[in-house]
Amino acid sequence: MAIDPDQENLTEAKALALKLVVALRRTVMKDTHSPKVPPARLSLLPESSLPWVAWILCNRPDAQQLEDETATHLNFFLDILMSSGGFPALINQILEALLIAEDYLNEQAPQLLEH
Repeated sequence: MAIDPDQENLTEAKALALKLVVALRRTVMKDTHSPKVPPARLSLLPESSLPWVAWILCNRPDAQQLEDETATHLNFFLDILMSSGGFPALINQILEALLIAEDYLNEQAPQLLEH
């Protein structure tokens, strides 16, 4: 979808995804009377799916060969989150957690292989 050569399809997909993200965010925030998101509802925000999107994209069998395509798909997702009034601090926190997890796994890889 994010690399569809037909610009009309890409524009329509982005518009639909944007509507869905805005509607989901509005539903999550509906009963909240402050601009802060209650901690119990953070997992309901569209941003919380970022680790899963990254995992799916990076664990495709052809992910290494199609790095540019993987980056395009991830940018498509992040653009929608950011253009829909997303929570940049939350996105940043999630990305930092992913980097820390990757660093930890890379450090543990030799030990994991020994067992």
